Amino acid sequence: DETLGVSVQMWSLDVHHLLDTEFAIPYRAHNASWHRYFDPSIGYPTELSIPIHHISQLLTFDFIISNGDRSPNKNNYVAGGCKQRRCLRTRKQPWHPGPPDFVYLDHGMSFYHTAPPRDSPLAKPNAPFCVFRRPIIRRLLELESRAGHHPLTEELMPRVPQAVLPMLSRTVLSSCQTRLDSLLRQVRRCLERWPADTVLVP
Repeated sequence: DETLGVSVQMWSLDVHHLLDTEFAIPYRAHNASWHRYFDPSIGYPTELSIPIHHISQLLTFDFIISNGDRSPNKNNYVAGGCKQRRCLRTRKQPWHPGPPDFVYLDHGMSFYHTAPPRDSPLAKPNAPFCVFRRPIIRRLLELESRAGHHPLTEELMPRVPQAVLPMLSRTVLSSCQTRLDSLLRQVRRCLERWPADTVLVP
């Protein structure tokens, strides 16, 4: 069997970059200053809680799958809630129903490497990143390596089609488990330093 690498692009109406919406955070292009919001010694304003918690969840997931192609300004989408003039639409074009919501799209740079995503604030030595979504950490704890078992790898491998596996490689897929375990060590270091409600957010 032969395989062909492809990219699938999905177009959705009323979906916008996060920084164009009511969930925007202060951001400067090509600058890592936004990493500070995940350092409890600096913190973030209460009104930024929703987007900061969302970005934290994306960074957590991206770290495990080694997706380094995301920032507040890139591949970060919201359905509805746009505040920019360029978002105006005619009445014939449907709007997102209900309140604005985050859209989890674009993992096109995932599974390329065994190493963590280079520009992730979680990949830095002695990272001060200590804001994590409680639900995703609860799930990751269920997949943590223990007693010679690697639950994430054991669940992931059978789900990958045999035709796709040579394109990804078992080594690259297995490294997801290594990064998951590393991330949970970071969570525990944070909990040694900061209150649980500061580290583990809703």
